[in-house]
Amino acid sequence: MVWGLTAFRGGSRGGADGSTKSARELLDEEYAKGRIDREEYLRRKKDLSG
Repeated sequence: MVWGLTAFRGGSRGGADGSTKSARELLDEEYAKGRIDREEYLRRKKDLSG
């Protein structure tokens, strides 16, 4: 059981240095890559802050 949990957690969205990104950082990346438009970005940003 411990191995399964460890294996699952190993697949997180961490960076190469083991850090994890906040929801805001992920949202910023989606907008910067053009995956969402400005209106969607602002709506989601508002949802995160509120």
